[in-house]
Amino acid sequence: MSTNALQAEQVRTKVLYSEVDTPFNGYLDILSKVTKLSNQILKGQLQKYETESKVQFGETYINELEQTSDLKFLELQNSLEVKKVSEENWEQSGNDTLEKMKDQLKFKVPELKSSYEMLQDRISRIRVIYESVSKVNSEMEILMESNTSLTTSKNDWEEALGATLAEKLIKQRYLKKVGKSIEGEEELYRVYDNFTKGPKEMKHVNKSIKADIDRLSQELRVNKDKWLKDAEIFTRMTSILREELAKRDMDVDVDMDEEEDQEGERERYRRQRAVDNDREDQEVEDLEDLEDLEDQEDQEDQEEVEDLEDQEDQEDQEVEDQEVDQEPEDQEPEDQEPEDQAPEDQEPEDQEPEDQEVEKAENQVQVEGEDAKEVKTEDQEGAADEQGDGDVAMDYVETKDTQSHNSAGTTPGTQQRDI
Repeated sequence: MSTNALQAEQVRTKVLYSEVDTPFNGYLDILSKVTKLSNQILKGQLQKYETESKVQFGETYINELEQTSDLKFLELQNSLEVKKVSEENWEQSGNDTLEKMKDQLKFKVPELKSSYEMLQDRISRIRVIYESVSKVNSEMEILMESNTSLTTSKNDWEEALGATLAEKLIKQRYLKKVGKSIEGEEELYRVYDNFTKGPKEMKHVNKSIKADIDRLSQELRVNKDKWLKDAEIFTRMTSILREELAKRDMDVDVDMDEEEDQEGERERYRRQRAVDNDREDQEVEDLEDLEDLEDQEDQEDQEEVEDLEDQEDQEDQEVEDQEVDQEPEDQEPEDQEPEDQAPEDQEPEDQEPEDQEVEKAENQVQVEGEDAKEVKTEDQEGAADEQGDGDVAMDYVETKDTQSHNSAGTTPGTQQRDI
């Protein structure tokens, strides 16, 4: 049968604190043998007892039991006497020790009281130190997380930083005065900043900031030079635009500030472009109307041609009928051929109005094509203006000069070919 942890612990405790009494156990053993033998004799089972115990019952066996029981009794009696003496000795020793302790307590109690008071004093000091350390730790945590304030007298600041630096920081209001000045008391100055970084780290930060300032200054100079160049370019562009606008008899308001002048030029160009876009839309609509008119004229011309062809067919049919009628009488069909061909000779005369109308339509399409070219040129100018005002001005002047030259030097035949 297995035992659990609690039972094992109980057995171990009992073995540790129990004392084995051998004489007492031996005396109980001999008593149990005598009791068992008496019981078997009374029941008449002596032979069974002899068989189980493997003994020969007789006077010898009885004498042995008697001697053994006497010995066990004496051992038990001696053991009890020894225990009694040991207990008395232990009690006497305890009493003597107690008397000695009572005698010594008269001298030890004051010493113990003084030691107790000393321990209490030390414990209180340790508690104060612990509270101070806790405050310092909390302050250090605050310093590590965010800004904090530090307040001390002006003399302390001068000793730590130097008089010159302290005065400089006071003038820059980095060190701020706390409270009102009272005669006979030192002035307190407070600083609020992040003190987590050490001197080496701050020097490194200052070096990096100076390097960034130098780099930004250099970039500023480069950008300033570029801006000055761009300003010169815009100035030239403005002068070119003014000259071009003066050639076209347009009023230009000259401002003292160049930026406002450029904004005015851009605004005027936007308005002009809006007008040009409206005109372009109108011209596109006109072109669509002209195309519709041309389609109608083509349909009318086609109908007229069909009517003329029908008339010619009718005339040819009449001529054939006349020839058939005159053939038996005159026998001269060849002499009448010029008369029969007279309607054919008149056909170009009938078509002269049609050719005139076609020529007028072509001329009108030519004019509209030139207008469309102007619109396209102005759109190109608008796209160029988005890339740069200077390119717009130059492209605008060159395009207009080319346009005027082309319009002056082209012939009707050339215009028709372009169309």
